[in-house]
This record gives sequence, C-alpha cells and structure tokens, in this order.
Amino acid sequence: QFSRSKKALTRPVSNPEGRQTSLTNIPLSDFQHRFRLNLARINKLVFDNGQENKAVRMEAVEAVRRTDCDLVYADPPYITHFGTNDYEMNLHFVEGLMTMWKGKELRDNPRRDFESSTRYTRETIGTLISDIVSQAAGKHLLLSYRDKAYPDEKAIRGMFQERFKTSRVTGIDVQYAMIRNDPESGGKYAKELVFIGSEPTKAKAAPERNIHTRVRGDLEPLSLCADAAQGADKKFKFILTHVGTNRNGDHFAPDELREAAKTAVGKKIDLSHSQEFRDIVGGIVEARFVEDGDNSRVECVGELFAEESEPARLAYKLMKRGIVGHVSMECDYQEGECSVCGKRVKSKADYCSHLKNYKGRKYQGKDVFEILHGITFTGMGLLDREGADEKAEIRQVAHHHTNHRGGKPMGDETKKKTQGADDVVDPSELSDTEKDKLIRTQQGEIERLNKELDGLRKKLDDSEAAHKAVVRKAKAESLMKQWEDAGRAFDSDDAKTAEMDRLLKLTDEAFAATEAAVQAFAAGKKKPEDEEEEDEPEDGKKLPFPPRKKKPKKQAGLSSDAGVSPAASPDTKTSLTDRLSAGFMAAYKDRVGTEG
Repeated sequence: QFSRSKKALTRPVSNPEGRQTSLTNIPLSDFQHRFRLNLARINKLVFDNGQENKAVRMEAVEAVRRTDCDLVYADPPYITHFGTNDYEMNLHFVEGLMTMWKGKELRDNPRRDFESSTRYTRETIGTLISDIVSQAAGKHLLLSYRDKAYPDEKAIRGMFQERFKTSRVTGIDVQYAMIRNDPESGGKYAKELVFIGSEPTKAKAAPERNIHTRVRGDLEPLSLCADAAQGADKKFKFILTHVGTNRNGDHFAPDELREAAKTAVGKKIDLSHSQEFRDIVGGIVEARFVEDGDNSRVECVGELFAEESEPARLAYKLMKRGIVGHVSMECDYQEGECSVCGKRVKSKADYCSHLKNYKGRKYQGKDVFEILHGITFTGMGLLDREGADEKAEIRQVAHHHTNHRGGKPMGDETKKKTQGADDVVDPSELSDTEKDKLIRTQQGEIERLNKELDGLRKKLDDSEAAHKAVVRKAKAESLMKQWEDAGRAFDSDDAKTAEMDRLLKLTDEAFAATEAAVQAFAAGKKKPEDEEEEDEPEDGKKLPFPPRKKKPKKQAGLSSDAGVSPAASPDTKTSLTDRLSAGFMAAYKDRVGTEG
C-alpha cells in the first residue's frame, strides 16, 4: 500500500502475531529485501508466446476505439456507495520510480503526492463506462464491476443491451480482505460482476463531447405566454450556460457562445444526461445570447412534452416546487485550446500534459482550462443539484395560475403567505403554527410524489419485462428451428410446445447454456462422430507445438433419438454455469490451437 504514509502515524501499530505489515515502520533493509522478492515474483509472469504483442498507453476510450480485436476486457475503477478508488493516488510512489514524477507538481504534505488526474465521480465514471461500451471495436467486450456502485448493474446492463446483439451479466459473492471489519454500510460483502457483450452493432461515430452543468445568477424577470401553461405541453425558461470557465475547466468565449446559441433550438431535454429515448422529456424551442459583461449567457425556453410523457409531467411538478431547479448543458466542439501552452487539439487523446493532468486546477500558479472552439449545443439535462456551471438554473415555470404577463419567476421578491399549490412561500415570514402546517403539507406532497414515482418505476419495469419476453420468444423460436434442422425430432406438437415453454422460463444463464449445447449438437451432426483430425499449419508455417488429434465428440444427453433437451443432460453434478465455462474454454483452445 504505497499510499500509506509513515509520517501520518500518531501511534505505534500493534501486531499480535509479531508480523511486519505495510503499516509498520519496517527497517529500510527489510523493505529492500521484500521489494526485490516481489520483483522476482512479477518477472516470473513474463513469457514468450511466440506471437507479436503490443502494449500501448493512451486514453482508454481512444484505445478501444482504435483497436480491432477479438476481445476487449475493461476494468474501470469502482465508484461505490462507500467511496472511490483513485489508483494514481495510491500508486504515486511507483510513478516516481518510473518517471521521477516528470510533469507532476508534488504537494507539501506527509505523503508528498501530487494532484490525481484519475479521480472519478458518480457522474464522470458513468460517462467513462458508457463511452467504453459504445466505442469498443472488439468482437466481444467483458467489463468487470461490482454491486452497490455507480452506475448500477441495471444501468450498465442497459448499455450492453443497446450496443450488442447478445449480452448477459454474471457474478459471484466476495468478501474484500482490505476491509478488515464489517461496516454497517456493508462494503466488505459484495458481488463482483462481469458484463459480457457479443456481436456489436456499428459503433457510434461520437465526436469528443464535453458535458457541462448549471449555475445560479441574476436575471431580469422572464415571461411566458399564458396559453403555454394552459395547454398540455409546459414551457419554462432557463439559463443554458455562461461565458467564462466552469468547474470542469471548460472555457466559453463570448464570440463562441454568441455564434453557438442558435444551435440549441430543436435539441432534446432529458433527465440527468440520460441517453435513453424514454428519458427525453422535452425540447428547446427558443435560444438567445444575452450581452451582460462577465454575466453574459445563453438563455432558452424549453417545452416539456407533458401530454405524451409521464416523466415529463412529473418533471414539471418537481420544477414548479423548486425540487428540480438546475440544468446541465450538453455540447460538442471542433477544437480545444490549452490556456497555458496554446496547443490546439481535436480529441482528448491529443491533450498536452497541462490539460491531461491539470485541467480545472492550477499549474505553477496558472489556471489550466480548455478554450472551446466551434461549439454546437446538443441538448440539456434537468438536475436537482448544481453542476459545472454554477449559475445555469431554471428561472421561470409557467403554471395554471399564469396571468396575462406570464408565469411567476423563481426568486420573485414579492412573497405571499398564502399556501396555494403553486405559490412560493418564504418560511421566514410565517408563524410557528404556519410553519408546522407548511411542513406537514410538504411532507404529504413528498409522500404523494414518491408514490407516483414508484408507480412510474413499476410501469417501466413492466415494460422492460414485456420487451425481454418478446426478445426471449424470438430467440427461443430461432433455437428450436436450429435444433430441428440439426436432426432433433419432436414426438408431437404438444412436446414441441412444452419445450418452447421450458425455454421461455429459463434464466439467462441457463438459456445461454442451452444455446451452447444446441450449437455443439448441431456441429457434431455435420461430420462423423468417430472422425479424427490432425491440426494442420496454415500457409506452411511450422507450429510452435506438436499437432494434436481431435477426440471423438461425445453428445451425452443430446441424441435426437432419446428426445432429451440440452439443459437436461445427464451430467447432473455439473452446474449450467460450469458447463458453459467449460464450453467457453474448449472454444478458446480450438481457436488458439493449444492444449494448455
């Protein structure tokens, strides 16, 4: 644990076993001895496989986009409910051994570390994983993660289902040894997950996208037409972004925003930057650039599709009550420019050392930010908290009490003590009795909204279940046809129907195992079972290992005469998961051409 500092210890570390650990102040000679032992262990893992191998170091998304291969394995940092993993911070000592901290600015603290460039948040880790899934060029993608993390299993599974024709997730229960006690949070006990995707659809041609968030600032009162509030669709006004540098280190020049403002019209409004169609709740119908010195900004009018979308209706209610009060801009840009060295880049892969390591922070006393050129707005997300632009917020929502001048602005200085559903109440002007009444009213409203939200979630789950059933039925019918084409005959229509019903009720893993069994059965019928072959080298090349003979294939439980289904093979002592893993390894050996 190189991130642990001996200087930070305030008391000796007791060890009842008398064993030296990474926490104790071991002698330097002992440390050197251990270091050499571990180097020897690591070097024993290096071997020559007789093939050409390459190692590259670049941004992960750019690497998987450029590399056409059979398999991509991705292991992102875990951002959990309990904390984060920042590997650069933990390995700063090793970084020093390799580069003597070239380009790093060491901080004056007991650890003598540097500002990490791999510190992810709940939002940024979701963007990273989504980009990996959507851009990976490999034929198969394996991604490992864990439960109780951001994004959760359901969200990542949705990314895989959108990107790949076939996808699944499997997991095992684990206990983390690094967490010595079982905290109440449950972080010690976890499920390690592996997401598997095959047969990718064409990768999206995604230009570099920077997502920016919202801000609070002084605005003149805005107005909305009364008929907009009375109709089914609801309009509201908001600040999309400001000139200057946001908290992500992205800089917007006045001339760039003035030109880009018109590109916001006709773009989507979604929920927290979701890329799902069902989470699009509206669109931007008006946009203009407002000249106001350092507070210059892009102001917009949005429209919620309340007639067609229940999430849009709920978003409207939350906006009226100030629960959702901020927005987050989405944009693409053609070029970025470093504020320190002036280098222009077209993608993050081309970042200079300043942008790569210090964007949004300081380098030798200078602010480091990326000046965006050729901006095009692509949408806006609704938020319940602040984002990168601290002033981007909803300023006015039209509602049923709209007068001839439009809706009531958020932050209207005219406060009323009446507690109508759409009035803004200033608690400081209420008596204790009125405050208690207001609290009870708001608690009741929150409970009602929670119930409404639960209802929407249930409808969404039901819809996903129905969609999954349709997909499963189509795959089951295809599997049945493949089985019959390979020679499997059913005694009657009732037997065929019963087998179809069984396939529809299988778990995803059991269905995948059945598919593997049917494919093995079909492959075995294409040539005599007792035929033996020798591996032959391609193009006259000499194999680096002796040729092997392929053994006769055993199709236990898969005889077309016996009428046994693949999932009901006689090997009852072996689980479906073990059998599928064995099949995977057999396919791998056939592909590589070696027994080991």
